Amino acid sequence: MVARHIRQLQATAKIETVHTGGNVAWMGNGSTIFTTCSNVVKAVDISGCLSSETIGDPEEELRITSIGLSTDSTRLYVAYNNQTIKEVVIEEGEKTSYKTGKIWKSMHEAPILIMQHCSTTPYLATGSADNTVKVWDMAHQQCSHFFRGDSVVSAICFVGFEFLLVGYISGTVRFLPTFKNDRQSSEFIRTNPPCFSQITSILQIPNSKSALIVSRDNTASIFKTSSMKTFKTIPLFEAVESAAFAKNGNLITVGEEGTIKEWKIEGAKLIRSKKISEVGLSSITFNAAREEYLITSEDHNLFILNAATFGTEREIVGMHHEVYSCCFAGPSDSHLVVASNTPSLLLYDTATLDCKLAQGHSESILTVAKANFDPCLVASGSKDNTVIVWRLMERDKWCLEPIAKASGHTASVNSLRLSHSAANSHLLSLSSDCTIKLWSLKLLPTKEQIEKNKFKDLISLTASSTLVAHGKDANCLDLAISDKAAISGGMDKLVKLWRVDASSGHLLIGGTLSGHRRGIVDVAFSAHNQKAASASVDLTVKVWDTLEQTCLFTLTGHTCAVFQVLFVATGKQVMSADSSGILRLWSLENGECEMSLEAHEDKIWSVAPNSVRNEFATAGGDGKMVIWKDVTEEKIEEENRKRRKQVEQEQTLHNLLEQNRFQDALDYALELARPACAYKVIDKLIENAELQKALSKLERNKLQMLLDFATQWNTNSKSSQASQEVLFNILLFMPPDEILKLPNARSFVEAFIPYTKRQELK
Repeated sequence: MVARHIRQLQATAKIETVHTGGNVAWMGNGSTIFTTCSNVVKAVDISGCLSSETIGDPEEELRITSIGLSTDSTRLYVAYNNQTIKEVVIEEGEKTSYKTGKIWKSMHEAPILIMQHCSTTPYLATGSADNTVKVWDMAHQQCSHFFRGDSVVSAICFVGFEFLLVGYISGTVRFLPTFKNDRQSSEFIRTNPPCFSQITSILQIPNSKSALIVSRDNTASIFKTSSMKTFKTIPLFEAVESAAFAKNGNLITVGEEGTIKEWKIEGAKLIRSKKISEVGLSSITFNAAREEYLITSEDHNLFILNAATFGTEREIVGMHHEVYSCCFAGPSDSHLVVASNTPSLLLYDTATLDCKLAQGHSESILTVAKANFDPCLVASGSKDNTVIVWRLMERDKWCLEPIAKASGHTASVNSLRLSHSAANSHLLSLSSDCTIKLWSLKLLPTKEQIEKNKFKDLISLTASSTLVAHGKDANCLDLAISDKAAISGGMDKLVKLWRVDASSGHLLIGGTLSGHRRGIVDVAFSAHNQKAASASVDLTVKVWDTLEQTCLFTLTGHTCAVFQVLFVATGKQVMSADSSGILRLWSLENGECEMSLEAHEDKIWSVAPNSVRNEFATAGGDGKMVIWKDVTEEKIEEENRKRRKQVEQEQTLHNLLEQNRFQDALDYALELARPACAYKVIDKLIENAELQKALSKLERNKLQMLLDFATQWNTNSKSSQASQEVLFNILLFMPPDEILKLPNARSFVEAFIPYTKRQELK
């Protein structure tokens, strides 16, 4: 355990919203995915540990309606809901930069829904909800073609550089001339209505002048530009939302079933399929450099699949909504288990930030907890009134597998705790039905049984004890390290103490603590002394003596409801978090706040420590999760290192002065960029009448620095004389015109004048 006080926390990882819907783009080298995130674009780096960079202004009021990437991945085009298009120039290097290029008004009368860049020419096609398509000549910065259709544009495809195929939500497809024989006609050559529902994808068949048209009417049609006719229809047996060609020329589709499918076009044969998501899939993109597919789902998640095996390489949760609870789990806290406003439990790898979804609940999950005696054992409570116990298993990748289920609560399960010891292992649950239940975990299957497939069905847990805990919603729960006492809090403003006898399966009331003026949202035991803490909507945290059942401290300072509390630094400090996103650290020696940190932009619902309590995961209403590390020791060591270095530098300077090496001493002081050291040297130079000689040998950059220092000295009557001597001696060997050529020369001259006049008056 960490014994010293925590003085400073530093964010080491952040998981945030990266995709809120809309189309995505993938750089040709496969390193970065561009996603739409409301009013900004997120550049998600998938080459290593998942990280993202924001392109655009988060304060921008306009919303993004579409993005498109040039085929050489050097330009990103972003369309906004005022029909403006912004070009972003991508410059790759040690760190990829994104610079705003051209911005122009598209003159579409409705939002731009799709953008497609031609692979062989500098042309960009934009399709809008106003039924029109415009082709932009980016080399000459002008609109070269304009076409109007019969409904909203839903798909665009360049066929070579001669033709443009446009699909509409009505199911029609337009075959449009663009660059053949430099024709500028905006008339349609042919209308081809092969479908009866929205066109979702149009793809040029590799090494041909034909195109594949995919629709929501469960079919795909092959269209030949030579005859301008559809000559083959392929049944897909699903409303397909997006399609791509595999490296081998086969067709890959995704749609409403949440399954990826590979088809042999000749013979319309389904070769293989794999279930990816419980909800429909929205889009698919193939990246030849990585030989992987990028798939997006209707719930805004992103999946990266190996093209050869359909194996999931990475899962990225695009949007978390509100995150209600989280906890570290796995060997050496290798994973973070997250409960959010969805029925899926999220499992994050803390090293790579890869995510794996676990299905089991039917409604949003409100709370998660880990067993201290087995870090791979996790429990979750949900709005579906149930508790599920999971085991973290290492298959091809780490995943959560449900092993037991507890039913019996008649309302949402708000809080859980698992026993600290494996002896008489048990689980406590607290619900909005105002009851607390005790469940035995003795019959849980072991890891070996699960690995050998000796365990098949979920074990049904039975509550050995049920008591009414609170008069109103019961919100929070904690279990003492001895496993013999529990504490709970509710909206009835009371903190309840409980005696737990896991061997007999009994719960008994142990006491009631009162004093809060409003409901209690979180409670915590100290693992090192007989103390407990409670956090309340009344803006306070109270620290209690559980033996005497009295209040030791009332910690005030939060300006909003306090939602989280826990003991840190072996019980010497309390950490609390409130509904405005502020994280605070309090000393229990004097009840004073020692640190305040703006951790989130919205309420903090969860603060979870790792096993040694030197890292903390926070999560909240802004959909973000942040892992904070206690860097107090590193900061102290850094300060000590700086102090030692300063002492060494001062000693070196002192030695140079003692040896009368004034020129070397001045150079050294200026290299250190420390005005106080330079002043000492200047004082010695004046005393030995060597100032002018020393100044004349200085390099221009050091002379500039010395003049900056002299400007500071001139503001103080004690050091102003030295400042005047410096300026006077510089003027003896350097003409004023030369001085004015120095950077910021005018500013320091202007700064010299008023203080010089003031010193003269004195």
